[in-house]
Amino acid sequence: MQAQVDAGRLQQLQDQLKRLELGDWREFAPGLHHVAIQTIAQIEMEFKKGGKIREEDWIKGQTNLDQFKKSAKQLKAALSRVYLKRQSAIQASFVREYDPLLFNKAEIHYQQSLDAGARNQWDSVSIYARKAQEYYHRLVKGARKKMKKDTKASLRAYRKAINKDIKTINTTGLNPEDIIAADVVVFRTKPPVSSFNQPGGVYVAPFPDPLPGPNPSQVPGIFDRQDNAITIAWYDGSDNETGNRVLRSTDLLNWQSVAEVGTINKLSQHTYQDQNLQADTRYCYQIETYNAEGARLSPFRCTYTLNGHGIGVWRLQLQVKVANITDAGIDNPLRIIVGDNGESIGTETLLDYGRDDFEKNSTFTYDLNLTNITDVSDITNLMVINYGTEQDAIYIEELVFLVNEHEFFHRIFGNTSNSALKLTLGGVYKVAFEELRSDASWQAYINSSLDNEVYNLPKIEAIGTGTPSLGFRIENAQLVSRVEGLIGHMLNADGVLKERLKWGHIFGATVEVSRKSNHALHIDLDLEGIVPYWPNPEMDIDFDIEITKNCEVKNGRNILIMELASKNFTSNADYSDWADVASLGILKLADVAIDWYAQNCTDPPVINQALEVPLPDNINCDDIEVYINEYGDLVICCFGF
Repeated sequence: MQAQVDAGRLQQLQDQLKRLELGDWREFAPGLHHVAIQTIAQIEMEFKKGGKIREEDWIKGQTNLDQFKKSAKQLKAALSRVYLKRQSAIQASFVREYDPLLFNKAEIHYQQSLDAGARNQWDSVSIYARKAQEYYHRLVKGARKKMKKDTKASLRAYRKAINKDIKTINTTGLNPEDIIAADVVVFRTKPPVSSFNQPGGVYVAPFPDPLPGPNPSQVPGIFDRQDNAITIAWYDGSDNETGNRVLRSTDLLNWQSVAEVGTINKLSQHTYQDQNLQADTRYCYQIETYNAEGARLSPFRCTYTLNGHGIGVWRLQLQVKVANITDAGIDNPLRIIVGDNGESIGTETLLDYGRDDFEKNSTFTYDLNLTNITDVSDITNLMVINYGTEQDAIYIEELVFLVNEHEFFHRIFGNTSNSALKLTLGGVYKVAFEELRSDASWQAYINSSLDNEVYNLPKIEAIGTGTPSLGFRIENAQLVSRVEGLIGHMLNADGVLKERLKWGHIFGATVEVSRKSNHALHIDLDLEGIVPYWPNPEMDIDFDIEITKNCEVKNGRNILIMELASKNFTSNADYSDWADVASLGILKLADVAIDWYAQNCTDPPVINQALEVPLPDNINCDDIEVYINEYGDLVICCFGF
């Protein structure tokens, strides 16, 4: 009888929590909400073990729920105005980019108001809320004013140019001068046929008229970034210039000449190093080529100096929390772009693991690709894009960006349809350089990295019984996640793979990683061949990853590099049964679905990745051994301090 009573009490607590979670209460009291969840989970565990609930525990659960509801209700009333201002700021990139430092101040004061409410310090709530509202208001007002000014100026320029083109077309006569003028307009404004064939392709006519003077140079390329210098190079486009000068800007509005480089032979390359620069700062460059007739500008290129701290990157992750609201999830992958630092294009990852990704009320942490990301300074932006074919929107409650398994950027949106980050198909959420750098998580990360030399290393532990005996161990679960992230990206990014393969859910785990030898891992993938209008055949793909150790010195730091290369692709796809079906003429599978992998994997994708681990100065990289242990962990051993 008592068990039935306790079961009813537990159900009461769980039902109350669910009702409270349907609204936006937890946005105003996230800490108390977390306490209530933990308490009810402990009560449920106690009931499952013994079939009963202690009276004091039930009272504690009910008290926590009441506190959560009361505090959330009071905070919602106290923060209603600042809450709306925050939503205006946090959802619009042009608002956040207007003044990232001011936005970060507003976020800190908003969080402080929530924390004060959880402690029942209502005078402090009012103080912090008023300050946050002031900051958000200044931010939105200033950004709106700048947006209107900049956009109107651009539209007026376009309108002026368009009217001029329309006038030229309307007044075209039969004389050669009129025909040539009209031909110039047609050439500039008529989109190439191929642009109509690109999904989502947009053609913007180059409205400015041709200018007098020599042909401009090509856009400068970035060849070397340091903390106080940037090296650029460009190809000359003219044979009649008097000279060239390098122009530099930090805001794309004010340009200054930083060097005169004289004449350059047409089509030859010239290199220039700009020195005495500020660390961790954006600089933009363009080349002005001139003669007596006038001057022409090359396209500009922007890049960033390094921060000078030499913090290496060996793991990037993104945690995505999908809101608990109706239709919050999607079937599309999310496209994540990190970097785009001017020297190299942004590093792209299409998030697709062998699971039901991005389901509503789910939280999952994904590994991101590391190509061109070796230093924290390479992380200059973060973009999240709803990418795919499904016309569907995702509602994101929270994003956490992790570097070397530490929080680097954190953004909480909300858990209602009005507050959660909504990304429709093709929708983009961008966090620019200045916003990343002003975020409290980024600043805490940098400070911790500078205070603790081993903060950015994998966990150091005792390995073996010899001397020295310390080392790192990259656990098998992490290797599985890295491989799953890489394969998921390839299944969506590679056009051939996308047409032929997808994750399978037939036998066991989608990715298994095991020891092949001291310096090789064996990978087993559970995939399916895609066969239109027919059940998909199992595609069990196997290959090895060989690991090679190298040592380098970069920016004065010893770097341990572990190069991973795929070898020995094989498949045990059930090809014979499908070939029999194909031979009957029912399905033509041989050249469409599984031939590519089933017959000895004649054309597999090449997997080449490098893991770079910066080492403390007192560790000799050459003395370190890298091997695979019996559990399939990657071990880096051994050293002492």
